[in-house]
Amino acid sequence: MMASFSRTQQTSWMLSKQHLPDFSVRVEFNYTSTGSGELFFSYGQGEPVKWFTRFYTRGDNGIWKSSSVVIPAGLRTFYYFTGRIGGMNGFGTVAVDNVRVIQI
Repeated sequence: MMASFSRTQQTSWMLSKQHLPDFSVRVEFNYTSTGSGELFFSYGQGEPVKWFTRFYTRGDNGIWKSSSVVIPAGLRTFYYFTGRIGGMNGFGTVAVDNVRVIQI
């Protein structure tokens, strides 16, 4: 979880610990954000790495929601969440919980 009252924007990343298997997967997760809080879900794949952003939300009033993203099969695939808070819009929070990776 990230929280800030700062006018300075802060960014944090949560990366998958290891490369995903070479088959398609669905990543399911719960999330919430408030105020200036922004959440992105992205993945990198291949060599050299190509980057893809598949999910974005901002300021959901603190309501916990669920989402899922499909990542196609590929070599050297990893995923990451980016949380961004603060900045000129002031207070914000971002949280991610219960991340699950399912082979499809």
